[in-house]
Amino acid sequence: EITKPTDGAEFTTPADILIEAIASDADGEIIQVEFFINGYLAGYSFAPPYQMRWRTGLPGEYQITAQAKDNQGKSALSLPVDINVLKGYIPPKEGVILWENPEDIIYGTPLDPNQLNASVTGKAGTLVYDPPDGRVLPRGYGQMLSVEFTPADGGEASQVRVSINVEPAPLRVIAEDRSKLQGSPNPELTYRIEDFVNGEDESVLLSRPKIDTTAVTDSPIGVYPITVGGAVAENYLVTHAPGQLVVVSSELILEWPTPSSIVHGTPLGPVQLNATSDVPGTFDYQPGAGRVLNAGRDQTLTALFTPVDQIRFSAKVIQTKITVEKALPQIHWADPEAITYGAPLGAAQLNATVDVDIPGDLSYSPGPGVVMDAGANQPLTAIFVPHDKNNYTVNSITVYINVLPNLVIKKQPTDKQAFPGQTTGFEVIVAGGDSLAYQWFKEEVLIPGATKSRVPFNNVQYEDEGFYTVQVRQGDRMIESEPARLTVQTPPDIWFYQEIPGAGDAIHSTPAVDHRGWVYYGSLDGHLYAVDENLVPSWHTQVDSPIEGSPAIGNRGRVYVISQQGNLYCFNPETGGVVWDFSPEKSWDNLMNDEDFQIDYYTRILSDDFAVISPSPVIGKDNTIYFGWLDGNLYAVNPETGEEKWRFNKNTGPILASPVISSN
Repeated sequence: EITKPTDGAEFTTPADILIEAIASDADGEIIQVEFFINGYLAGYSFAPPYQMRWRTGLPGEYQITAQAKDNQGKSALSLPVDINVLKGYIPPKEGVILWENPEDIIYGTPLDPNQLNASVTGKAGTLVYDPPDGRVLPRGYGQMLSVEFTPADGGEASQVRVSINVEPAPLRVIAEDRSKLQGSPNPELTYRIEDFVNGEDESVLLSRPKIDTTAVTDSPIGVYPITVGGAVAENYLVTHAPGQLVVVSSELILEWPTPSSIVHGTPLGPVQLNATSDVPGTFDYQPGAGRVLNAGRDQTLTALFTPVDQIRFSAKVIQTKITVEKALPQIHWADPEAITYGAPLGAAQLNATVDVDIPGDLSYSPGPGVVMDAGANQPLTAIFVPHDKNNYTVNSITVYINVLPNLVIKKQPTDKQAFPGQTTGFEVIVAGGDSLAYQWFKEEVLIPGATKSRVPFNNVQYEDEGFYTVQVRQGDRMIESEPARLTVQTPPDIWFYQEIPGAGDAIHSTPAVDHRGWVYYGSLDGHLYAVDENLVPSWHTQVDSPIEGSPAIGNRGRVYVISQQGNLYCFNPETGGVVWDFSPEKSWDNLMNDEDFQIDYYTRILSDDFAVISPSPVIGKDNTIYFGWLDGNLYAVNPETGEEKWRFNKNTGPILASPVISSN
């Protein structure tokens, strides 16, 4: 029975609480009383009065119980006592040391700023801790930590003490499995001890483990427990794990070939449970026929053979291993009926099912609500991710849908402004399938030859000003755009315009300009272009894939750029020759074969509202090249040799933008 504190008692932090219990035993002797706080062992008492002091600086509700043990191995648990620790209030004032009781730590954890974190209100000075940073405390509850504050202004020093609980470190004593032939003496029984801390070993044990088994020389064939116990260490909470002693017979010849792998969900049967003996008898299998095993490699199957002639032969145990592979959930999904452009995808199309009752998540790409462009045999993909990833793998299925055309203007031509002599034009984007016919009009007058989705003006003149529309036809259907106005502006007294030589495809990035005025830019045709200060093309060099990011110019004018595959290139600014190239851990092609990448990111990359961004390299003060990539790594590369300096990965997913270097 707990006599102190009483049930419902309240304390304020920092709380120093005396816990006391009474215990008696009519037919034995009390050897130990254990005290528990919220179910965790807080301390021991070995003689009356059975008591301990518990100090805490953490407010909250706590339940205290006590357990008495006697010399016969019996124990009894007291009724719980509930107490409430309230947070104390200390009015802040200048020069006051603020320090709350640290959270509990485990033996072997050295003191560090997580515990030694006192602060002082309104005064500068020095804090000296006792015990100091790095000290490893023994196990124990309510151990005192002190700090002395010496003000910088020469004022009187002050001191504060708090308490900390050091929990015992877990220590495991494991009995090791053994086997022997029937009729032979027992083998030497051994154990191993795991999880010592601070470089300690068995020399710190107050009592060494004792190991034993119920098997004897003449024990019949079977499996016998090996028990281990009795280990005690002052700073550890010791647990003991039993082992097995398998007694086998040398007189019988049992054979059991290793079964072929099975898939999770396949019950064990005669194909797997097929051990044989050279004498008549029966096999008892564990696990038995009909049992469905979880997925896993090298799982143990055990058979106990009982011979018919038990005078001449003894029972014998045989074991084998079996591998259970993860099951692949089967997805059923027929090609949906055709829909008309403009109709969003819904349950009528996205209706895949899984053939067994496996909890999981079924997602689609493109997903519900997406309006697909017109076209035949467009893919729809369903991905099933099971909740039980230990026994099932991710599976996907692709079907195809026809989206019938329905003329819709997705992008209307927009108003334009230009000076005489400049280049501009109007463009319309129409969804509705193939074989679209375009005709542009100015002020309702047909423009001869203007029969494409874009009508260009390569040399704008004042007479080109006006309103323009376009009619788009497909068979007997026609749609007309909204009018767009071309305004021809009067140029200023001084103006300059010259077309910069372009690349063979689109340019998505900002050009880079070096100290000579040379311009460098990449293109989706997979080339890096160089134009001199007079806008005359100097050189262009092809890389392994399109270039979407901007180039960077570094030491000695060298030009650095990243390809769409993630390769970093270094170019000679004079010749365009590749000085070196650096490849990331995973290229775009590698990532497309990565299951996790496909599940978490590939479906979004394919969506209308997501685009792949090829990040641009950034150059540090020491000329180191930094860039991030879709494999989640931030790379630092030597600018002279192209060798990797280091990489950093927080496992937060692909890096789609350029790094930023701080001022320091």
